Amino acid sequence: MNELDQKFEEIKKRFDKPRDAKDRKTPEYREIDNEMKKISYWIDHTEDITKRQELIDEHKRLKKAIHKIPCHPQTNKKFTFVRYAYDWLAGVCGTKEECIALKAEIADFLNKELKLTLSEEKTLITHSSEKVRFIGYDISVRRSQEIKGHKVKNGKWRKSRSLHLKVALTIPHTEKIEKFMFAKKAIIQKDGKFKPVHRTALLNQSDSEIVEQYNAEVRGLLNYYNLAVDYHTLDYFCYLMEYSCLKTITGKHKSSVRKIIRKYKDKKTWSVPYETKEGTKRVRPVKIADCKRGEASDIVFQRTKFNWKSTIRQRLKETCLYKLYNTNLHEIIQEQKERKKQTTD
Repeated sequence: MNELDQKFEEIKKRFDKPRDAKDRKTPEYREIDNEMKKISYWIDHTEDITKRQELIDEHKRLKKAIHKIPCHPQTNKKFTFVRYAYDWLAGVCGTKEECIALKAEIADFLNKELKLTLSEEKTLITHSSEKVRFIGYDISVRRSQEIKGHKVKNGKWRKSRSLHLKVALTIPHTEKIEKFMFAKKAIIQKDGKFKPVHRTALLNQSDSEIVEQYNAEVRGLLNYYNLAVDYHTLDYFCYLMEYSCLKTITGKHKSSVRKIIRKYKDKKTWSVPYETKEGTKRVRPVKIADCKRGEASDIVFQRTKFNWKSTIRQRLKETCLYKLYNTNLHEIIQEQKERKKQTTD
């Protein structure tokens, strides 16, 4: 697909119209901006309290008016693109007619040069204020008139529409997050609300393996959507997965969620101990704050080989059959080794 990238670069060089220094602001915006600067000067150099207050009121009125006027002219043209494998997204600062012409040019190039057909159903022309799905994210350009304070380079605070015309990556909860939990059978929907349930497929695993299975799934989604502006909304997803994990462990031990939390209580949370060569370690459910701070790595727990032996031994330790089981298991292993030797000989 290198040819397509080169074609995009060619379109960009031809389509882009650089912004001139004298035309960076629209005439209406520049006029009000210059008037506000003059008023700001006289506010600082006027001693009469009455006149100074009139200037302040006039400055506030102009400030409200300037927020409704576009700052940059619409004659500026810009083309940008991003590609991931066979999926690509192009952003055009221009008219809809220009977008239709560019789409036809790209489709003609793919057909003639690469022998590919552009899908009319998937290749859509959408306004930047509407959300577009690309590699799992919903992408749009914000239209926000909200005024927020932010620091500038000299360290001072300044109020502006900092979110206006900024690209926002959001999470498609219904199509991705909820669909994922339903596919894993971690939740059900009852009376319009989501309810965490146990997963029967994990009941045969040990408690630490169940927690790690949930952690791997939660960690994968949290790390993937780390760039989203609504990342904090995944906290509810973590809550549902954590209680589905608890209910899975509860179903395995035929107990209750309260008893399992009390059994594995670890300070303000809960964690399951497991044995390693270095000693006893604990695995706890991953929280949204762990991935946001980068504390949850991709590999935090490695399952030991033949972990089912230690799990069965741990269960039978509580009964008087442990010694009998231990000797029988030793005899079975010895018989299997002798059979392998006989077959190889």
